[in-house]
Amino acid sequence: MWAGGPTHPTLTTATNACSKSVFIGSLQVSYGEFLETHERDLIAADHQFARAIAFSEPGSEEHLRAIANRRRTSLAADELDVTKLRIIDDKKMAFQAMSLSSNSAMKRAKKEAYFQHIFHSVGIEGNTMTLSQTRSVLETKVAVAGKSVMEHNEVLGLDLALR
Repeated sequence: MWAGGPTHPTLTTATNACSKSVFIGSLQVSYGEFLETHERDLIAADHQFARAIAFSEPGSEEHLRAIANRRRTSLAADELDVTKLRIIDDKKMAFQAMSLSSNSAMKRAKKEAYFQHIFHSVGIEGNTMTLSQTRSVLETKVAVAGKSVMEHNEVLGLDLALR
């Protein structure tokens, strides 16, 4: 089916079809097999096989093919997951081992992340302040020209709630 390798537009079309057509089990199985053999993406292939199992008729050919493929890829996908989680845990432990009180760069990074969190949180609600204006309001508690009292109160209120 995939002999000769698909061209880039074909791969894009297949990817879009698989993401939108959750009820075509044979498409998920074929696409999962392509991902496994040609793209070497076991995680995505395993995901396609799981979707095929969920959305194909039990006992059908594509259902049985999906189960067989999933048995093969799930172990490798689980091993990859465990490896990635170990790396994340190691980085988390290294991060936690850093002393926040003695590391000024870490303090600045934490403070900047706090400003960005407030900026994006109030931005979701429709606040039009820029990041620099949000930072200015939080640091100085001085109003920014051209912005409403409601926008200032949103920023200061979230800051108060988080502290």
